Amino acid sequence: APRDIVARSIFKQMQKDGTPYVTLSLKHLDKEMILQRFPGIYAQCKEFGYDLTQEIPVAPAAHYSVGGVMSNNEGRTDVKRLYVCGEVAATGIMGANRLASNSLLEGLVFGHRIGACADELINDDKIQEIKAMPDFKSEEQEGAKEYSEGEFDRKAAIEKIRKTMSSLVGIVRTKEGLEEALAIISEIAEKASGMVCTKPDDFIVANESMLAVLLIKSAIQREESRGAHYRADFPSTNDADWKKHIIVSKA
Repeated sequence: APRDIVARSIFKQMQKDGTPYVTLSLKHLDKEMILQRFPGIYAQCKEFGYDLTQEIPVAPAAHYSVGGVMSNNEGRTDVKRLYVCGEVAATGIMGANRLASNSLLEGLVFGHRIGACADELINDDKIQEIKAMPDFKSEEQEGAKEYSEGEFDRKAAIEKIRKTMSSLVGIVRTKEGLEEALAIISEIAEKASGMVCTKPDDFIVANESMLAVLLIKSAIQREESRGAHYRADFPSTNDADWKKHIIVSKA
């Protein structure tokens, strides 16, 4: 079955059992075949004390921004010198349901094209050195507030965003759940948008809250189910009204 159906089935079983995972058994498969075909996953599982050839705990994860950034056939976005490829790119190759093999091929093809574009740009005299952490206390942030950790706990806010997204904007969505998530995260986003950003956690909370709000608003607007976007209150796909992108732009 496609991964959206598998993910929802696992999610429903976890809810039914009240557990954070289900158990995947690979005991019926040839051990040597597993070791040969999945050496990386086997080694990773072993680090956490699990034997991939026997049983492992699994749980679905949401791909919130899969296919989320519009780009052309060279991976170019409408932000100057910003290119995207792989899961985040809306090239039309993956469709509404992320497929691993499509994702790998897209990364290979568009990564090569982006590399060719970068090669042309690298000799552009207009390109200047970019600092890893530039000073954002500039005219752009005039009037922005500097919150102390006591006034605005960044780490707590980031954790709240992630938990809210996971529980209400994850595998199964409803209008009520999405609106509840929007109210929670909008409050964080409003505070973060007027904040001076100087540390990594400042940027993380500002960017994650802004992106989460955009995702939730789009999910509320799309009253159908399509690939990884599943609305329990609108379980069917509606090609007549919704076979199109929802494009959110600052411009």
